[in-house]
Amino acid sequence: LYSALLLSTALLLGACGNAEDTSSGSKVEQTTKDQTATANSAQTNEAVDKLVQVFPQKEMKNVVTTSVTLAEMLHILDVTPIGLPTTTHQLPKEFETIEKVGSPVEPDVEKIVSLKPDIVIGPISVHTSLEKKLKQTNVASAYLPTDSYEDLKNDLTALSIVLKKEQLATSYLNELEKK
Repeated sequence: LYSALLLSTALLLGACGNAEDTSSGSKVEQTTKDQTATANSAQTNEAVDKLVQVFPQKEMKNVVTTSVTLAEMLHILDVTPIGLPTTTHQLPKEFETIEKVGSPVEPDVEKIVSLKPDIVIGPISVHTSLEKKLKQTNVASAYLPTDSYEDLKNDLTALSIVLKKEQLATSYLNELEKK
């Protein structure tokens, strides 16, 4: 009888102890999630700040892009570029009549310069080859990483800051997160 009573008391106390551990574990887990979200937000802000710094500190009305992805971002931000890459990819209807500047990998620098852009925006993957050609032209340029989903979100945010279209980017990214 004493053994049964002792065993049931031990089991009862053990079960209560586990319940408390689980709830404190939940609090620890939630705190960890909150800290991770805060750290990720800080990293995102830092990444966006670095991207914004690659742009010249002047108004940019005439934009040429050598990337289909970046062209689509400009469309999201309601910015119509003056030059786009040649592509078989379906671009927004509003972009059909825009001057083509050659392939995304090897754009025609003479064509770009003839458009008199305030800036040429391209993916970082073509930075070295395109910058060698643009260096002699006095045309400003900026190159953005486009390798990951996180890169693309940061690029859109940075472009929105530089082009003063932050509300459009925020709305778009919020809708994207909901989906």
